[in-house]
Amino acid sequence: MARCVNLSTLQMFGMKSHDCHVMMQRILPVAFKELLPNNVWKAITDLCLFFKELTSPNIQVDNLRQMQQNIPVILCKLERIFPPSFFDSMEHLSIHLVDEAMIAGPVQYRWMYPFERYLGKLKKTVKNKAKVEGSMTNAYLVEEATAFCSYYFEEHVRTKQRNVPRNFAGSSSSGGMEEHHDTLFVFKNVGRGFGKKSTRFLSKDEYDAAHLYVLNNCSEITEIYTRLFVDEINAKYPNISPNQLQIKLNKEFPDWFKLYVADPNNRVENSDLKSLSLKPFQRVTSFQGFYVNGFKFHTIEYGSKKSTYNSGLCVKGLELDYYGRLVEVVVLEYSGVPTKTITLFKCEWFDPRPSGTLVDRDFKLVSINQRRRYDNYEPFILSTQASQVFYCTYPSKNQSRKDWLAACKVKARPLVEVSTIQNIPIDPTPFQEELVGRTPHTTIDDDTMPIHPDGALVYLVDEDDEEDVDTNEYVLETSDSTNNDSDDSE
Repeated sequence: MARCVNLSTLQMFGMKSHDCHVMMQRILPVAFKELLPNNVWKAITDLCLFFKELTSPNIQVDNLRQMQQNIPVILCKLERIFPPSFFDSMEHLSIHLVDEAMIAGPVQYRWMYPFERYLGKLKKTVKNKAKVEGSMTNAYLVEEATAFCSYYFEEHVRTKQRNVPRNFAGSSSSGGMEEHHDTLFVFKNVGRGFGKKSTRFLSKDEYDAAHLYVLNNCSEITEIYTRLFVDEINAKYPNISPNQLQIKLNKEFPDWFKLYVADPNNRVENSDLKSLSLKPFQRVTSFQGFYVNGFKFHTIEYGSKKSTYNSGLCVKGLELDYYGRLVEVVVLEYSGVPTKTITLFKCEWFDPRPSGTLVDRDFKLVSINQRRRYDNYEPFILSTQASQVFYCTYPSKNQSRKDWLAACKVKARPLVEVSTIQNIPIDPTPFQEELVGRTPHTTIDDDTMPIHPDGALVYLVDEDDEEDVDTNEYVLETSDSTNNDSDDSE
């Protein structure tokens, strides 16, 4: 939307329908929070979030029913704010959009944006304005012919059909080694780095924090070995408090795990566990950016020279969500043949407590105090745990709000969240299978004359007549009785 903003005159112009949708769903709730009275801002935000939920690619039926009850209340609130001349058929149309979604499904598969984009693509192919249709037809034929020919090119030739998708993270890899069923999850790296590649040595604090975080976030270790360590500590110190137990876990578990794996009496044969117990090399590789989870992340330094903002990220915790910014992409290397790698994000975290992170109870809008930082030294996360966030300032005349940022989560472009729906029977029969030859599911009484989909009468066969006629077949009577042979019963 940057093309629609004129900073010299402080005006917006040339906005298309999709720009208006982005403006409504993303910008208005943040822009008006400090500029309008609270009752006006809430009414407008309700309407904005209504359309945001309605245009989501994944819609729950229960949410649609709740939206159907909320939209009349939202319009009544707007009627108390805006004059009657503001309301026409377009404002009333929002009441029926929920019914349309319940019948036709998500709007993502019905709206006109893909067709409008394609029409814009066709307009760009016009070279002779006297022959508009001819120019479009010629360009379409050329594109279609070249697309078919490109399938016969050699594999090393890059074509449009072979281009890497946007924000493509690459296939799962484990440092170049072949993956087996016993490969640890942390070694199944997904993602690829970009930008200037460099190497450096981790400091003592960074080294210990990175190794501890990997051990604490490896499910194969926490499910078995962490419990063994905790049981030993509880048996040795029966009255130990949870805080003291956590301190011992952070300080003593890495060395305990190394000795436990090295002891032949414990019979730890997994090579990945042995590599983790020996700790990573202190020399690491770093990148300026990373593709993972359908996102493109920039470090703060690399993104400072860009017009886009891709350094914000969020990690879900057990009780709180942690918001921060990406400082460095670090690749740890572990001993083994071949070398195993783990990609970590080094981040600076904002304070997750209420003094640094506020969540609106009604609209779930997140505000971050950019001057407050997280106290604990836990800078690293696994790259696969990160989701992208962008931060924007509040337009406000209140000086107390100048340090606060609005955190807006971003959805990955190629991914669609699909909820798991249980207890719904699914008919395994494909739609392409012919209806003829299947036992009808319709209940027919004595007074009903069954009709075949082709228009012929159907005579039902009793169980006593199974020797003469197969009960899984229809017996059809057509209008042409002279041709009533085996071809009429399929």
